[in-house]
Amino acid sequence: MSGIELEGAEMNQSALKADKDTPENRSHFLVLVVDDREDNRLTMAEACRREGYAVMTAAGGYEAVKIISKHSPDLVITDLQMPDMDGLEVLKTARDANNPPDVILLTAYGTIETAVDALKNGAFNYLTKPINLKDMRAQINKVLEHRKMDREVQVLRRRVEVQEPAKGGGSDFVIESRAMKELMKLVEKLGSRQSTVLIEGESGVGKEVVAQTLHQSMTDAANRPFIAVHCAALPESLLESELFGYERGAFTGAEKQTLGRLELADGGTLFLDEIGEIPLSMQVKLLRVLEKRELTRVGGREVIRVNFRLIVATNRRLESMVQAGRFREDLYYRLNVVRLEVPPLRQRQRDIIPIFEHFLRRFVLEQGTPPPRVSSEVSEVMAKYTWPGNVRELRNFAERVSIFSAGRNISLSDLPSSMIATESIEDNGRLFDLHQVERITIEKAVERHDGNLTAASGVLGISRRTLQRKLKEYRGDGDLASLTDAD
Repeated sequence: MSGIELEGAEMNQSALKADKDTPENRSHFLVLVVDDREDNRLTMAEACRREGYAVMTAAGGYEAVKIISKHSPDLVITDLQMPDMDGLEVLKTARDANNPPDVILLTAYGTIETAVDALKNGAFNYLTKPINLKDMRAQINKVLEHRKMDREVQVLRRRVEVQEPAKGGGSDFVIESRAMKELMKLVEKLGSRQSTVLIEGESGVGKEVVAQTLHQSMTDAANRPFIAVHCAALPESLLESELFGYERGAFTGAEKQTLGRLELADGGTLFLDEIGEIPLSMQVKLLRVLEKRELTRVGGREVIRVNFRLIVATNRRLESMVQAGRFREDLYYRLNVVRLEVPPLRQRQRDIIPIFEHFLRRFVLEQGTPPPRVSSEVSEVMAKYTWPGNVRELRNFAERVSIFSAGRNISLSDLPSSMIATESIEDNGRLFDLHQVERITIEKAVERHDGNLTAASGVLGISRRTLQRKLKEYRGDGDLASLTDAD
């Protein structure tokens, strides 16, 4: 007798008819049917195909184990009694796979003991023979819903792990200057469009805040993920696994399947900061994802569809990097759809004091201390200072004075020497402090060349040894450790 229960004298066509409401993504759900009887195997496989699922078959346990290892199915439907390897062995092997499938056991021996053994060993459920196709389809649909729920929970947990809280959020974007108002007009025009955006600007100007503002313009933005990846902070050896995710066992230490940032951004915004730091080998893989909107985790074979809004930022000129062969031209043109440039703080002086006062209010609120008061004299000096570290430097200064100047007027003595030195250089009514002028000039040159002493000494017109000696005088031996010797 056949192990498949026919609905009437012949199989009812509705048993194999696909549901009109079958979701399109069922084709990405792979079912492996394992049975040593060919007629049973083919009938169950055809029923699954008619439901819209991708299907593979195996005539025995050993063949099934090979398919599980190679193709990572989502569900295995396996007979219990087979001559080469029984269904319980298939179940145990499946549960040890890198990406374990759910398993439904088929048995003609519908005893409590068999069911308990199967469930204890991790089976999703069991069905007794003869198999009723309607019951089988119901169980498959439950597995699909179960895996979808597990995936959603995993995505949410991973997003909580990697989604950094907004550093001040949009509220840190205090806008008074004309330059920033013009920039915000462009951001507003982009609205909820899905165009890729390239944000350029010096380090610390607030490129991530612009990205967050763009994200907030999306429809239902509060329920969509904003995933930020700071490319320069990740070593090349970790960048691929962080972006693409990985399967269990993909490499030493990969103890569980982990979703990557690209996958977590699905349905929302992916922000890649310092995109120019991505190595060429990774640029090729990123370009493929952007073109195909699909990826494969490290150590995996499953093709995963993704759809996100891409925003990238850089403090470099990517055109120059393309010409130098350090950035792929095809990726550059793929990213450079809409370009926004965030001006440095020195070009928007009207923003300096409002931003500073905004940060002060936040810090005194957090610390529970009385706010410092900003005099007109201090405001004038701050407005003339060039702020090489941009908004980041201004924020750090606000935090410092909120601690040391709480409840009193901020005096000139509270300002760093670099700020006072800049004021003495720019004010014709004061004498120049040549020692300070030299020190500020040297430190700015080193800072603008990211600690590269050879490049800085070349700009200054002095030898590298002279530059090292002067820095030693200014900073002491310990501070030189942060400078770059690799030129």
